[in-house]
Amino acid sequence: MATEKGAVDIGVQTRVFARAIAMRQNQTTVVLVSVDSLGLFRDEAPEIQKLLDKSLEIDRLLIHATHCHETADLVGGWGKNSLTYGVNEEYQRFVRVQIAAAVTEAVRALKPVQVTIGAIPVQEQNGDLTPYVNDVRDPVIIDNTLHTIQFTAVDDMGKRTPVATIVNWAFHPESIGDKNKLISSDFVGYLRDAVEKVTSDTVIYVSGALGGQIGPSGVNAYAPDGTRVSSSGFKKAEAVGTSVARFALNAMADPKAVTVEGAKAKLSFRTTVFPAQVFNTLYHLASMAKIYRRSLCCFDTDQPISETNVPAVETEVTYLQLGPASIITNPGELLPELFLGGYDGKHSGTYKIVDTAQQNAPDLSKAPPPPYLVDIMDGERRHRMTFGLTSDFVGYIVPRYNFVLSKDKPYFEDAPGDHYEETNSIGPLADPQIAGTMRQLILDGRPNVAR
Repeated sequence: MATEKGAVDIGVQTRVFARAIAMRQNQTTVVLVSVDSLGLFRDEAPEIQKLLDKSLEIDRLLIHATHCHETADLVGGWGKNSLTYGVNEEYQRFVRVQIAAAVTEAVRALKPVQVTIGAIPVQEQNGDLTPYVNDVRDPVIIDNTLHTIQFTAVDDMGKRTPVATIVNWAFHPESIGDKNKLISSDFVGYLRDAVEKVTSDTVIYVSGALGGQIGPSGVNAYAPDGTRVSSSGFKKAEAVGTSVARFALNAMADPKAVTVEGAKAKLSFRTTVFPAQVFNTLYHLASMAKIYRRSLCCFDTDQPISETNVPAVETEVTYLQLGPASIITNPGELLPELFLGGYDGKHSGTYKIVDTAQQNAPDLSKAPPPPYLVDIMDGERRHRMTFGLTSDFVGYIVPRYNFVLSKDKPYFEDAPGDHYEETNSIGPLADPQIAGTMRQLILDGRPNVAR
């Protein structure tokens, strides 16, 4: 580690990774890459595609960012100051090369496998979530189900060899805190290491519906020695990672886990690309100042941006099915209630769902009714999941009924109450335009279904 005089250490605390897994059945090949990064714009995909040999014959490349806050900026908004582009372009090119290398290695290492799919709620026996995860935005709704998708090679003698495991859970990787200057994969690295120590396979971690500050704030985590850790820092990241790793291992060993292979491990997907309007005036300024250097579309560039001339970003979602598992990707930080509902309090653990005394408290009587995304997906309910920050990074996707802006400085300041997320959202139509498209994509394979 290097040390600045009069400052905290700077350098690398733990390595960060791009980890890929390739899945192929018959003529369909899907590759998922998980990158330890705060986020990656959709514009990254064509740059990475240029580095890939066409002979790999990849039908769908899904690039996911774990949303680790303790990594180098790859989108631009975290420079030395608010007017400085934060991306080191040499490092950006390096990351692209590493992603392409991970993809290539994964495809070329394809082999026949069995797929075992597990799920487990991360909580105490009484439903208490406080040692593991919190939500500091009302309503408190948490998708605390951890999913595992384990790939195992079996030889002619019946010997089983672990190949890779996808672990999907919802939690902001920011346990270390905002004063840290060391590069780190936060709790994600500790979780991967703890699982791999037992299973000897490669763990690909994928963040779920972590919008709304689903994460470490207020969590009193179990350290490996049994003590509790509440303060931000590396000890807390380790405590969260190792304690949640135990749930992952239990999910993988669960007798209720479903194992499939061959035709029963059917792999299919469908994808749609669509525009999502950007109403956030702070994002407009960042784009004009070249702080955010992603493509905008669908507006008159010769006219000023206005209520009738709103730029959009082209983004995308994918509905992936693997055996009994179904996965809908989302391109940002989806608030969990858009995925699973929970307005009745059944996904709040022992937390109070709403503090009605605060300003601009959500009115749950105005919350959207079911069915929610999880309700309309295919396969066994416990194996339905969402992969967040996949194929794009558009910020928070907030339910429209609870989208509140500051009256004086919209997008530049939080509205009173729990409304930070709106300042880092493309706008109030993110819900109908993104979550609505996710819903449509799920239903597209079913004729004559009411939408």
